[in-house]
Amino acid sequence: MRVLLDYRERAFYETLLRVCNSLDVDLNVTNLRAGDVAISGNGVVLIERKTPSDFIASIRNNRLFEQMIKLLSSEMVEGEEVKRSALLVDGELFGGFENNSQIYGALMEINFVYNIPVFMAPTNSEMEDFFATLIKREMAMKNDKEMAERWFRPGKGLPQKNPRTYLLASIPMVGEKLAKKLLDRFGTISNVADASVERLQETELIGKKKAKKIYEIFHEKD
Repeated sequence: MRVLLDYRERAFYETLLRVCNSLDVDLNVTNLRAGDVAISGNGVVLIERKTPSDFIASIRNNRLFEQMIKLLSSEMVEGEEVKRSALLVDGELFGGFENNSQIYGALMEINFVYNIPVFMAPTNSEMEDFFATLIKREMAMKNDKEMAERWFRPGKGLPQKNPRTYLLASIPMVGEKLAKKLLDRFGTISNVADASVERLQETELIGKKKAKKIYEIFHEKD
């Protein structure tokens, strides 16, 4: 992983350097065509950083949405594909300006119309926490994972928990991953319950100890 800082943002260099040093990540100053910070290594994350005064000024001169379009239209940074972008407000956005409705309107348009997430870092400490968390999540590819299965109301197109998987996953030493493998192999909970220890062991990642535990759950008498 490495972090790229636009050369026009040199005042932000020391703050970002502390974060990069703590994570043993390289920081390079370069010329970014869009955004102020780019995190690269597993695809690029582009961050547009704005102080509150710059945010307000860019609303008034309409530069804000031009910059959002530049973020969205950026496909590559130094040969690596851009996979997502975000706006980061560096400082306290509310309280020092008269028209909060204008601020809320701009934030809603960025989020809902442009589909660019907005993050707030009112203090320098929170700014460092933001970048440290983002870099660590990008290293672990946590921002690329699919939405976890939950007990959602049907019909919303959201990933639904499978009741059969949930039931098998509740068995000690099984968990959701092995429960899915058991259902892939045996098809139904009834077939899993009827399987011998030897047949259960034929399932990937299930050894004798786990197979015996599963068998006992379905066959032990109270």
